[in-house]
Amino acid sequence: MVRSRIEILTAAGKGVSQTVRIDDGKYLWTVQPGLNKYRRDPRKADRLSDLLRPFFSAVESFAPRLQVKQSKVKNVRVIEVSGKGRNGGFVRITLDGATYALKDANAILATGETMSLSVSGEIWNKPLPRSLFEYHPAPGAQQLPAPRPGGIFGIPHPGKRTI
Repeated sequence: MVRSRIEILTAAGKGVSQTVRIDDGKYLWTVQPGLNKYRRDPRKADRLSDLLRPFFSAVESFAPRLQVKQSKVKNVRVIEVSGKGRNGGFVRITLDGATYALKDANAILATGETMSLSVSGEIWNKPLPRSLFEYHPAPGAQQLPAPRPGGIFGIPHPGKRTI
């Protein structure tokens, strides 16, 4: 994979925030357009499988015993991967049964916090405008702080110690 763009809407507290992740082939940009903030990290060589590996690793750390079942949603075959969290909570991931593409994920942490992710607007095997993969900080844009340790679920990666 050479370039990608992922737009994330997060509903928490009093509103919705938007985060855009742009991989332009040289840098990985994390942008919060509503706050005029961004972070630029050097792009690491990767494979397509590396795109979601951190997400699934975090899920596996959170819920070490996962169950898989097939079902139909709106007459479309899906695969559901779900499990109880090691310290409470629950996680469920839905994949398209034909393509194995991620459709959505939901988690409830032991604290009651929730995380919902849904995938929509995918474009497969069609040309995309170059502008989707470009980012230039707006005048006055501020840099975002470093990412939160522990990833999506706040759980350290196995084998890594956090203080």
